[in-house]
Amino acid sequence: LDRSSAASDVYKRQRRRDAMRADRRREARRKLADARTHAKAGDATAFYAAVVRALTDAIEARLGAAVGALTHPELRAELMRRGMDEDLARRIVDELEGADFARFSATGTSADELLRALERADALLERIERFTPKASAPSTSQAAPAEPEPSVEEEAPPPPSAPRADHRRPPRRR
Repeated sequence: LDRSSAASDVYKRQRRRDAMRADRRREARRKLADARTHAKAGDATAFYAAVVRALTDAIEARLGAAVGALTHPELRAELMRRGMDEDLARRIVDELEGADFARFSATGTSADELLRALERADALLERIERFTPKASAPSTSQAAPAEPEPSVEEEAPPPPSAPRADHRRPPRRR
């Protein structure tokens, strides 16, 4: 009785997690549809914000983990660690970097560039949806021990510095 209850709980948690991931994938597609609307309206800032959100939502749905706080190099490394091929990880990060640059730059963006970016984002979403990530690594408490720190004797002492002229003591008064 306890075993079937535990199995049922695990099954329910898995179904909930799968449903949340499916919601994130649908949300990514909705954001891309929003981006298309913004492109037609010529609103580059809102367009690129929607593209970034669509790609981020799709990645988070596939990995089952938040990636919004990662820098672009950290994101590329995490995607590759989770089994994504280097070319796809690079293309995703390049698109995110380009979208961030375009979103915050002062220059205008042509309608053709918005449509090309939309096509690239759509193709990336399809590839992200086909990607099957490896399981995430164990927590750091179970990871291999870190390399030992160098001993004090190995470190070179800092070079002596001469006092600067502007830090001299004032002359003593008599």
